[in-house]
Amino acid sequence: MATVSVNSELVIFGTGAMFESCLHQILLVFGRLPVYVIDNDETKWGKHFLGIECRSPEFITTMKNPSVVIMVKRYSHIVEQLLHLGIKPQSIYTLFFDRAYDVISQIKSVDVSFSENVVYEKSVSTNRLKGKYALITGASRGIGFTIAKTLAFYGVNIIAIARAKQHCEKLIEVCSSYPVDIQPYGVDLMDIQALKVFLEEEVADAEIDILVNSAGIAPKGLSNIWNQQEADYLSAYQVNTIAPILLSSHIIPNMMKRGFGRVINISSNIRHRAAEMAYACSKAALDKYVFDMAHELQNSGVLMSCFDPGWVRTDMGGEAAPNGLDSIMPGALMPLLLDDYVQGQWFSAEDYVGMTLDDACNYAFKRCRKAGRA
Repeated sequence: MATVSVNSELVIFGTGAMFESCLHQILLVFGRLPVYVIDNDETKWGKHFLGIECRSPEFITTMKNPSVVIMVKRYSHIVEQLLHLGIKPQSIYTLFFDRAYDVISQIKSVDVSFSENVVYEKSVSTNRLKGKYALITGASRGIGFTIAKTLAFYGVNIIAIARAKQHCEKLIEVCSSYPVDIQPYGVDLMDIQALKVFLEEEVADAEIDILVNSAGIAPKGLSNIWNQQEADYLSAYQVNTIAPILLSSHIIPNMMKRGFGRVINISSNIRHRAAEMAYACSKAALDKYVFDMAHELQNSGVLMSCFDPGWVRTDMGGEAAPNGLDSIMPGALMPLLLDDYVQGQWFSAEDYVGMTLDDACNYAFKRCRKAGRA
């Protein structure tokens, strides 16, 4: 955890849904409450949150020695705002979450290196993706659709899986101007036998370079976890856990024979939320599979990872979600473009929001290098 000077005036930036639970954790870390909270919403200025007065961001400039802890997950634009106000980088702190929106794992001084004009040792080009084949489940909408159309833009041929073949018509239309092959298939992942037939008859010998397990379902969250039904667990595990495992078990051996492959499993930081028990358990089980596969994939040329897109406005995420689909880029492409990272590594979209693809890859490589991973 970061240490803040005892002589500084502690300020919290953000009064959103995480404020109360995070504030209690910050109190445990620093042993004191902030003197003010700051928010960009001027309707909150002058109001009190848990007894602490909210002021405008400009108010920070009147303080003698402020230390600012940002209580917002997507913090890059706030960092830029604070730097513009003259706050020193070493006085700005960001929260890192333990795969949940309200469980703080670390508080660190902000890293602004990605916005500096730094030349890194590795460059990244999407040309390496051109001509490869990617099998993407849930490709007809939401996160899977966004990843599929983005990869097609970069010249990747797409094997698109949806519950019904006709659901892929929008993807085919969007990608019609790209010189790629789009192969749509209707496979209901709730039907394990149908999935097995697809694997054995349609893609038995296909040279698939990229597998994106994006399809997922989320049974309705319940305030009383004891009311979660057996059917909710069965459906969640079947689509979110068993189907990705079957796809991986069928496709990865062929990747290993060719010495190259990338497997991305869409996971979620909601896995710690009891109210979403069936969904959370299925994602935790998928993570367990990915992590335990690490030993089997060492030195194979195949890299498998988990990707957390965040809470995104999709049919599953709902209209209340704070982030649009554009927020998953460029983070969703990171596991495909990096040549070296820890097997089973967790990638989070929020770490790369607002960066260009090349800057994001360079930044990720730098972080891996600091950790001894590249």
